Parts: sequence; C-alpha cells; structure tokens
Amino acid sequence: MLPKELLVGTIALGLVNHAYLKRYEPKTAHWPLACLLLQPFALVAALRFLLPSSGISPTTTSVLICTSAFLLTLVSSIVAYRLSPWHRLAHIPGPMHRKVTKLFTVVEAVMGRRHLVLKDLHERYGDVVRVGPNDVSIVNADAVKAVLGSGGLPKSDNYHVFSDATLSSRNLLSLSGPEHANRRRVWNRGMSSAALKDYEVLLQPRLELLMERLDAFAKGKQEVDLAQWLSYLPADFMGDIAFGGGFELLRDGEDRDGIYTLIKLGVKAMSIQAQIPWIAPTLNLVPAALEILRRLHAFGAARAAERMKVGPKTHKDLWYHLMDEEGHEKTPPKLIDVLTDGAMTIVAGSDTTAMSLTAFMYCMLTNREMYSRARTEVDNVYPDAQAIFDSEKHDEGGSLIRRLPDKATGYTDWEGQTPRAETQGYPPAVALTRYSRRKGKGKGLHPVVPLRIIMTTIHSTEDSLPFATRTRPRRSQRWRSSTVADDDDDASDYFWSPP
Repeated sequence: MLPKELLVGTIALGLVNHAYLKRYEPKTAHWPLACLLLQPFALVAALRFLLPSSGISPTTTSVLICTSAFLLTLVSSIVAYRLSPWHRLAHIPGPMHRKVTKLFTVVEAVMGRRHLVLKDLHERYGDVVRVGPNDVSIVNADAVKAVLGSGGLPKSDNYHVFSDATLSSRNLLSLSGPEHANRRRVWNRGMSSAALKDYEVLLQPRLELLMERLDAFAKGKQEVDLAQWLSYLPADFMGDIAFGGGFELLRDGEDRDGIYTLIKLGVKAMSIQAQIPWIAPTLNLVPAALEILRRLHAFGAARAAERMKVGPKTHKDLWYHLMDEEGHEKTPPKLIDVLTDGAMTIVAGSDTTAMSLTAFMYCMLTNREMYSRARTEVDNVYPDAQAIFDSEKHDEGGSLIRRLPDKATGYTDWEGQTPRAETQGYPPAVALTRYSRRKGKGKGLHPVVPLRIIMTTIHSTEDSLPFATRTRPRRSQRWRSSTVADDDDDASDYFWSPP
C-alpha cells in the first residue's frame, strides 16, 4: 500500500498532467513520454524530502506502484473527459471507442482499410462523424468548397508528415499562405496545357514498352501481377518529368536499386503517421528511418546533378518549369525546393495513377460485358494501334474515358489527402452548421479541430452523386437532365474542383 500522502500526490500529479497536455498538446512522443516516466521518481523523492515523517522511501516497489497509479489516473482522466458531455466534440456522433483513442485508425491505416471503415461509419452515423478524440469526418457536397476551396479552412498538422523533417524545405503539399501561392505559381506553368503536351512525348515510349511487355506475357500465357506492372508505368514516367529519369522499372522488370520500394514504404509510413502526427519526429530518430532518408537524399541529389548537367532531353519536363529555366521569376527557385517537390511529384503521380489503373483493369476483367463494349469502342476510335498516342482523340472514347473517374473514386483511398483544421477567423464548415441546426445544438466546431473531407465516401453517396453505386458511362450527359441535377445544378463542380 502507498502512504496516504503519496497516493494523494500521485492522483494530483496525474490530473495536473492531463490539464497540461490538454492545454499544450505534444508535438513529439519521446520527450513527453520521458517526462511522464520520470515524474513518479521525482514525486517520491520530493515527498520523502518534504515529509520525512511520512515513511515514504524510494524503493523499487513504491516507485513502480506510484508509476502505475500515476499512469492509471492520467489515462482514466483522459478517457473520462473524452467521453464526457463537456468535451468540445461531445455533440458530434460517433462510436464510443473512437472517441477514446486513435489506435483503431492506426491499425486500419496499416491494413489499408481506412476509407472502407469511414464509409461504414458515415452510413451509420450520418454526414458528420467524430472519428477520433479530436477528429471529425465530413461527407457532404456543401462542405467541399467551404472546407477545401479558396478561402476555406487551413491545412492541419497532418500535412507536416508529408514533408521530410530533416530538410530545410517543405514540399508544395504541406505549404500554405503566401509561400504556397508563390510555389504554386511556378507549378501552374508546369501544369499548363502546353506543358502537358510536352509530357505526352515523354510518356509515349513508356507506354510502348508497357504494351510490349504485356503482349509478351499474353503470348507466353504467363501469369503476371498486372497491378505491379501498371505501377511501373507511372513511376517511370514521373521520374522522367521530375528528374529527367531515374527509374527503369518497365525495362528491368524489377526495382533493382530498391529506391522505388523505399518510396512505397515511405508512402505507407506517412499514411500511418498522418493518423498520429506527433509520432513522426520520434520515428525520425530511429537509425533505420535515418538510413532510408539518407538513401533517398542521395538518389535525389544524384538525379538532380545529372538533370542539371544534361538539361532537358527532347521536350521540356516538369523540372524545367520548377527550376524556372525560362527565367520567369525574379528570384530563381532554390534547388532544395525543387528536389522536395520532385520527390512529391513521383509519390503523388505514381501512387494515385497506379491505383486508378489497377481498379479500372480489375473492373474490366471482372465484367465481360463492359470489357467487350470498351474493346469495341477503342477499336472504333483507334483502328491503328499506333494512333492510341494521339491525345486529340481521347475525348472520342466516350464511355471508356468517362468510366475511368467512376472506377477511381470507387476503389481508391482518398481519405488521407484532405485534412483541415477549423481555426478562429475561418468560416465553419457548411455541413457542420447544418448538422448543428438540425440537432438543435447551436454548435459548430471548437477552434483548431482537425476535420476531413472523405472524397471516397462522397463519391459513393447517392445524396451527393447520382447513381453513385452504379457505373454511369455517360454520367456527364445524363446528369443535367436528372432530377438531382435540377435540385443542385452545381453538384458536379464539388467533385472536380481542385482543393
């Protein structure tokens, strides 16, 4: 048994720590954890010095019991507050266990089922769901522009995990405000129609090589991992436009130097860290993580040096625009900024494109009728196989081309890409305002509450997207004549406007 003085002090210490952590949320895991473990030792020593007559002694048993009681008090206080009606998100519905901890979301991120779980939660609880102790998820078309659009809510701390903390520069994805606007201006030139036309020339040889590979597999009746080969295409292409080369996955049929494997591992790690961003600085101290970063930095530096040495090949690449080789900017971009944005380009372009292509091919191969129609359509538009590289005819593809977004939204996980934080001075999300009025709560969100727009779920919700659960090859033509479109004529804008 602990002496009465030590027991009271332990409980008080746990409550004080909860109050402090509630006011000053930690940004790392290692320092707060070390402080928590040292406090019971300090408490025992202090009480023994201040109250010598209490009989408190710093024995191993007393310290262990004190530590256990301290942590139990702290955890109990946190759980009780998060479940209480006084919590700032108590008026937002959600499962009880998710109000207590985000460990469940971490497990779901590891398994790659986060978007499916969120879809199920919204089907059970509605448009606005409390998915974590201090996290809110929204699936409402009205909230897309209010939260993600121009003048919407600022990016939350979750975006910081998508940048390399060991570098002095952050990529475009994690920037905000004037710094983001300045960097985006350079990016706009790299994403213009003229620039994209140049990239088509770089894409053509990669497509030809992929077709040759797949033809060889088909002729040899060889079993092949189609998803893997479809991921090689965008990786090679994004390496071409971002660094003038660097990957030859389609040529080699494997990741010989292991860099692409490390990039994919990093993407998965970032998706997990985005659920608990305070763990990222701690993980960056692990030697294995530092070694991975060292290899990626060496790869980026080598590719940058090679690209600067040889210059653009036959056509302007993205590096050409990001480095402002035409001299549009008064102040030339920093090399480190271009390196970080180039790495982000490879991740963002290859990962999302690979998922969409894989989902599309899966749907084609599992639906023979759709596959037959799509094949006929392609043959009609491109009777000559070489004509497929003529992008001017892509719009003539009709149902095939229009079905790509449908399949991408239905099978890919876009959940982790849109975290925002409602902050003082910004308008509240429309969906939350409507929810509050409907429930009669008269509440919005507490300042600095992370919220997410779940695009996957929005795209599969009938209220937001007509015929969401069915394939609609010519959705854009039929939408305007539908009843839903009459009710909300701007509905389609919510889904295709950039954040």
